[in-house]
Amino acid sequence: MLRSLFELAGDAMQQAQQPLDPGAVLDPSVDGNDHFLPNEPDALLHWIQAMDQALERRLRNLSHALNVQMLRSGLAQTLLPISLLDAVLKGQVETQPTATNVLRLRLPLAVGELDQGMDVLCVLLRSDDLEFDSPRLRQCRKRLRAHHHALLTMVRQQRHWQRRSLDREARTHWQTPSDSTQQLSGD
Repeated sequence: MLRSLFELAGDAMQQAQQPLDPGAVLDPSVDGNDHFLPNEPDALLHWIQAMDQALERRLRNLSHALNVQMLRSGLAQTLLPISLLDAVLKGQVETQPTATNVLRLRLPLAVGELDQGMDVLCVLLRSDDLEFDSPRLRQCRKRLRAHHHALLTMVRQQRHWQRRSLDREARTHWQTPSDSTQQLSGD
């Protein structure tokens, strides 16, 4: 499962960093062929975000597979589409209170003049729910947040020094006369 998460994260990173022109080369610090982790702080931050996305996608797909199996075995009467599960994960759909990792939706059904609804239950595994139920996972997430905060500081510092380097380079090019202007003034 971890290998597939790494592969999903790598795919997500490659899709997000596709060059605009086909002849351009990808940043070697992001290339997963040499090693798993990128060398630069901003690439590492992007890698962590891709890992989180891959984990959420994997949990969503696992939830859907569980719901399909429950439907086949007769434990569930309905199957919610993946797009609806995505909408719930993004907070676009209001849910009803229920047990952890169980999704309860009220679907509106108009029968005659009565405006009735039907409750639909299904499994929806979420990392937040898993962390809430497990103190060990909470501790891991807490350590990840601390590392994430330190990484954000490193990214800010990297960008600061890159800007200073570009500024220094631009000043040196601006302040030193080019060869063509020296030749004109010497003639």
